[in-house]
Amino acid sequence: LIGHLKYLYTSFSLAEAEDNLLRFFDTWRKPSPSCVQSCEDHWVVLRPFFEYPLEIRKIIYTTNII
Repeated sequence: LIGHLKYLYTSFSLAEAEDNLLRFFDTWRKPSPSCVQSCEDHWVVLRPFFEYPLEIRKIIYTTNII
């Protein structure tokens, strides 16, 4: 599960991220429906993340909130 999500957040573009998201949905919908549903519900909030360059996104997702 985590490995598939890594492909999503390390995507180079929004289009690639959406393709990876669809693959994630296809793979995990049956074994983990609640996780897939959560991703579907929150995709609108996560989409703007992909407007940043990959280098900035890496800083964002690896920064501890504290």
